[in-house]
Amino acid sequence: MISQDVVFKAMLEAGIYPHPVASVQVRETHISMVFLTGSHVYKIKKALNLGFLDFTNLADRHRFCIAELTLNRRLSQGVYLEVVPITYDGSHVSIKGDGQVVEYAVCMRQLPADRSLPHLLRAGHVHANDIARLAEMLDGFYRATPRDEAVSRWGDIAVIARNCTDNFDILEQFTGEIIDSERLHAIRTAVHAMIEHRRAIFVRRQADGFVRDGHGDLRCGHIYITEQIQIIDCIEFGARYRCGDVAADIAFLGMDLDSEGFPDMSGELVGSYARLAGDPGLLVLIDFYQCYRAMVRAKVNCLRLRENGLQTGARNTLLRHTRRLIDLAFTYVLRFAQRTLWVVCGLPASGKSTLAEKLGALLGCPVVSSDPVRKALFGLAPNASAESAFAAGIYTPAADARTYAKLLLDAQEMLAAGQDVILDATFSQDTQRREAIRLANDQGANIIFVECRAPINLLKERLARRADAPGVSDARLHHLPELLARYAPFTEIDDNLHVTMDTGQSMQPQWVSLLRHHNALRAEQARKKMIPSP
Repeated sequence: MISQDVVFKAMLEAGIYPHPVASVQVRETHISMVFLTGSHVYKIKKALNLGFLDFTNLADRHRFCIAELTLNRRLSQGVYLEVVPITYDGSHVSIKGDGQVVEYAVCMRQLPADRSLPHLLRAGHVHANDIARLAEMLDGFYRATPRDEAVSRWGDIAVIARNCTDNFDILEQFTGEIIDSERLHAIRTAVHAMIEHRRAIFVRRQADGFVRDGHGDLRCGHIYITEQIQIIDCIEFGARYRCGDVAADIAFLGMDLDSEGFPDMSGELVGSYARLAGDPGLLVLIDFYQCYRAMVRAKVNCLRLRENGLQTGARNTLLRHTRRLIDLAFTYVLRFAQRTLWVVCGLPASGKSTLAEKLGALLGCPVVSSDPVRKALFGLAPNASAESAFAAGIYTPAADARTYAKLLLDAQEMLAAGQDVILDATFSQDTQRREAIRLANDQGANIIFVECRAPINLLKERLARRADAPGVSDARLHHLPELLARYAPFTEIDDNLHVTMDTGQSMQPQWVSLLRHHNALRAEQARKKMIPSP
């Protein structure tokens, strides 16, 4: 059996190919040698073992070539042509020739370099409709991909934690010259804290079917925008790295767009996909998974930097890119590690309690509602009736003050423990809102007021139904005039901290808008923290 180096040298000769070739260009990745002939591409897997993949055996390389061909045909048309044997007859290396099979290559149609997404981005030729087409293509792909038990198991919380741990363990080998050890430790600590504290989100998304057999390496360099969008080079060597939450796949492309210097396009791609897929929950985890993907790319770069034969210029470029990826991962940490005090407010029957419950499920964080808190303060069960005249009984101004003080105290304890928290209450007075803002500032947390609104006729209809189906709230239709008169408009709150939700309309697009707004707020706070003080 001849060495791979002999095969690689032979692949540089134009005469080896079964079609006309003027010249051969070679590209090397950490796991493959790629030979570009102008019309076709031949990709050979290196005979190496990196732990997370093992290509040392020829039969395994053949198997993985077939897997690469099959899997990549899902997102490309007419690109992946065949797996070809490379033979040696004792004197010559040939493609599909006589003699012993010494290697296998994936044969592909060569796509035009000037239609690659990185080239088009740098040329300013990527437009909103291109991002929309890409989001639509990915939505269709994920809807069609398997989500059975064999796939779903790769979304187990233990697998997610192990993937992160394995990645960090490899990166630890490169601290010092390449990676700052303190920054790596900070990222590692934050990632594992996120997994621990938000465990419920990961578990629920797995149960809800968001774990799919995806791409695994969805980045700009693997996307070509021609008449048809072509996406190539998915992970073929392990389901563990290809299967996962769709959020992890989308995050890879979002991260790569950020890394290329196009954060607005990143946000638009992520938001467009979330709207099309009806998956606002993706936005809750996007920063976490973007951090993970940045660290994966940093690991790949580090492994490449360890190889012999890397030219000085290429090494320095790769080194700078690796350090930028580490910095980018840290900005994502600053985003997802921020705590937020969510104030879901609005008139009774505006839908705020239903919305708060849904938001709590999406975010995996506790909801503190004023109605049960108020009744507990007065020794009543949550569903016990305390209906009275307006501002009487347990609804006097003094009772309101006690209730809101208790809400904020509960929120303070949860924020101090590192949790997001949702307060569900009317917050009809500007003094109550200012106290919530003061609490968030004292705790170093973000705050967002989510004001629920509904048309007056819908409010009346909902309140009227409570006469026959009472619940924890004691507000009734006859209270509505006083409630409206007492409700102070949100004139004192910065627009960035105030989002309205019309509960009389379809909620799905509003969820996406809300969570995108929250992510933008966190991104701005992270940006400020990354800027050195003067």
